[in-house]
Amino acid sequence: MVATAKQGMSQNNFREAGYWLDKAVDQLLSEAIARTPDKISIIADRADREQALRLTYRELGSLVDRAGSASCSMF
Repeated sequence: MVATAKQGMSQNNFREAGYWLDKAVDQLLSEAIARTPDKISIIADRADREQALRLTYRELGSLVDRAGSASCSMF
């Protein structure tokens, strides 16, 4: 069961339980890439594909870097 704010979970409760790490998503991704670069991070199953797309943490990091670079060059 996932606790919600209505059930009395505050930010401190989330921190104490280990759910709130005070880290940004990019930092969490960088740590996952360093720890397990070849582990599957995402499986995207779409009806129009015969096989699900599987991305490792390293591949996901590369896509995130490319998307970030492309968006920065727009400004």
